Amino acid sequence: MTGASPLFAVDDFTRIGRMHGRDASNMVPRQIAKLVGGMPHREAVLARYNTDTFALYLRNLGEGGTVVLAQRIRRAVKNHRFIFEDEEIPVTISLGIGTLTKNMKNAMDLIREVQTYLDKARRAGHDTINGSHSVRSIFRQIASKHVA
Repeated sequence: MTGASPLFAVDDFTRIGRMHGRDASNMVPRQIAKLVGGMPHREAVLARYNTDTFALYLRNLGEGGTVVLAQRIRRAVKNHRFIFEDEEIPVTISLGIGTLTKNMKNAMDLIREVQTYLDKARRAGHDTINGSHSVRSIFRQIASKHVA
């Protein structure tokens, strides 16, 4: 079985809460869930991983398809108008992408890998995607920026 898992987090989430309040910081993840929930292919599971982070498990989707979908998600969030109390809140996400390998013993191995790539993407800046060498190679073929 093949599978991939993008993990993505709202950039500067605490800043959104500080500047716009708790209700705004609650609205942003809810809107992201609605926006992203309709995008994946039919064998996908979207879950809120923690306050500002979402996990997406994509069964039977290889690295190439996962990279394309991650790019679509990144762009959709960046271009979405998050409006709270008549004020637009700019929102971007950073993504880490991992794929199942034969060396992985359980789901936690995949989660650890993806979390590592997400952490690298967040350290590299906002609106960034990171993954294994092969994921980054695929991404470079379809885009010339936003790869950590």
